[in-house]
Amino acid sequence: MTIEEINALTVSDVESVLKERILIDQGETPPFDFEEWVFDPADLEAELAEYIAEEVAKEEARLVEVARVQDLKDRIDALHDANSAHAWLRCEVPNAALFRKQRILDNPDHAEAEALMVELEIKDAELKAARDAVQYQEDRRREYPSIEECIHAILDGTLEEVQAKRAAVKLKYPKP
Repeated sequence: MTIEEINALTVSDVESVLKERILIDQGETPPFDFEEWVFDPADLEAELAEYIAEEVAKEEARLVEVARVQDLKDRIDALHDANSAHAWLRCEVPNAALFRKQRILDNPDHAEAEALMVELEIKDAELKAARDAVQYQEDRRREYPSIEECIHAILDGTLEEVQAKRAAVKLKYPKP
């Protein structure tokens, strides 16, 4: 039930639950035959208010937990780069990915789950920094003249053109 639905409850909606709660508070034990008991409407209203407060608190706690797990899922999804720490979640050991994700997502110890997630994000940042440090090499490699072009330039005497292309690429993708 939503919080709005919980707040809209009436005594008639949950009468049997309220009566059970009142009897248990009085020290009675189930099963109950409600026919033999007389309940004061004021007691039922008071019990309803308490019941609604408890149910609202449970629903709010559930929503906080759902939000926490969704936040962790979103953070894991943000690591889906094949070269990122997300690879740690998909390591070669069967079921390890599931195990590691479950350790994060279903961990009742919020501090431990958050620590595992922070560890994963730190690892991702380290891997990204390492990739970024050498990215210029890959960018240059894609745009440099091919070996075939270099050989033709040497044979055709147009090596200066190839050198100019290489210099332009180096300017475009400088070392960090």
